Amino acid sequence: MMQICREKQLIFHLQQATVAPLQQTLRTGVCALLAVLMLFVIAPLQAQNVVLSPGADVAARVAAAPPGTKFVFSPGIYVAQQINPKDGDSFTGEGKAILDGAEPISFTSSGNLWSAPVGLITIGKIRCMPDHPLCNIQRDLYLDNDILTPIADPTVLNAHTWFYDQTNGRAVINFNPAGHKLEISTVKFAFNNTGRNVTITHLIVEKYASPPQFGAIGGQGPLTNGQGGAQGWTVTDTEVRLSHGTGIQLSDHATIEKCNVHHNGQKGIGARGLDVLVENSEIAFNNYAGYDPGWEAGGTKFARTTNLRVLNNYVHDNVGSGLWTDIDNKNTTYRLNRVDNNAGSGIQHEISYDAVIENNTLRWNGVPPRISLWQAQISVQNSSNVIVRDNVVIVPPSAGNGIVVINQERGTGDLGTRLAVNNQIRHNTITFEGTGGASGLMDSLGTAANNIFDDNIYIFKVGGQHFEWHGKKSWEQYRALGNDPSSRIVDASGKPIKP
Repeated sequence: MMQICREKQLIFHLQQATVAPLQQTLRTGVCALLAVLMLFVIAPLQAQNVVLSPGADVAARVAAAPPGTKFVFSPGIYVAQQINPKDGDSFTGEGKAILDGAEPISFTSSGNLWSAPVGLITIGKIRCMPDHPLCNIQRDLYLDNDILTPIADPTVLNAHTWFYDQTNGRAVINFNPAGHKLEISTVKFAFNNTGRNVTITHLIVEKYASPPQFGAIGGQGPLTNGQGGAQGWTVTDTEVRLSHGTGIQLSDHATIEKCNVHHNGQKGIGARGLDVLVENSEIAFNNYAGYDPGWEAGGTKFARTTNLRVLNNYVHDNVGSGLWTDIDNKNTTYRLNRVDNNAGSGIQHEISYDAVIENNTLRWNGVPPRISLWQAQISVQNSSNVIVRDNVVIVPPSAGNGIVVINQERGTGDLGTRLAVNNQIRHNTITFEGTGGASGLMDSLGTAANNIFDDNIYIFKVGGQHFEWHGKKSWEQYRALGNDPSSRIVDASGKPIKP
């Protein structure tokens, strides 16, 4: 009986020794199969790296990819791409990668003229400068990468102009295009405002038919429904040029850094929203289309921002103001910027609130004729609680003004009546290179209050009368009103003078 039990136990242990490895093998196989199945399920939802080459349908590739995809542009030219980014997408150029919003066109001759079909072109209704009455033709014609100016009379065409034949939908020129590259902008945006937290770096974006106030990067910027709106975008090491409207237009939590934004039709950069940073960038030669700078044109324009920071930029030769905050901006900082040769104010803080404008260098801003205190190097216009300190300002002989406060009837904003009150202008150096130009206050309402000028140095190179406070004032009259009690006037060598 004992022998029979021992045999049964042996058989049982042999069975266990055989079954256990088999069960383990089955379990391992099932887990491996589940892992493979999970990979197939999850993989389409994970971010991808997509390498693009010239000729690719970039818009389609972006549309097909999940949010958070990294797109890498190989060197070359990507023609007529309009991209709708998704949340978290990034776009990086390798080598010289160009997104070109224009397409080549071929002209045929008819007598002394050549023409090409371009179809319907939108003509807007925004104010233009008198010498550019057709700024509202929202597509541009390029000759060997130079912009031709549209004119209304085909009988006076020359090598730098073109005529839009609206009736027949044709572009007309009066020179033989043989041997030249002619393109016309066809696409509105390189990157539209469809996703959040988008990154764009090391790209060249050019020749887009962006409307005024719309960016070749960023489209219209913020959206009213709170979705998309170029929020959280970062644009770095990118060149934006030759587009008809705005170069870059972004929104909340955006960063623009180490960019070169130049020769755009209306303005270089615009933004709205919270915590926008513009840093270490060059913004130059914008408003080639000739939009009225009094409306919106030039280097930049920021509206309804909070905690905007504009730091260490070189802003020059724009047709309009260089750096401009207009309409209910709060807690703005302009620091360490160089602002030269703009055909308007250098820094203009208008119908806005608290700001610090410090350690900037502003030279030769404004164009003739000089009118009252307009087109100053620094203008605080119907704004309150602004500190202007430690700036170096140079007023050219025939245009512009120094540091000014302007007060007019401008209504009520987010934080109350828009008045020029509680502003401080201290520790600045203001040089007047000619006998004209002034610093001080222009107050048509008589409601400006507590605007303090003091501890400034005024350099008079050739003399003149350079102060206003409810009208032109001599130095004695100006100081008798309580202004600049500790300030000094010196000549070009630094020697104190009495004007």
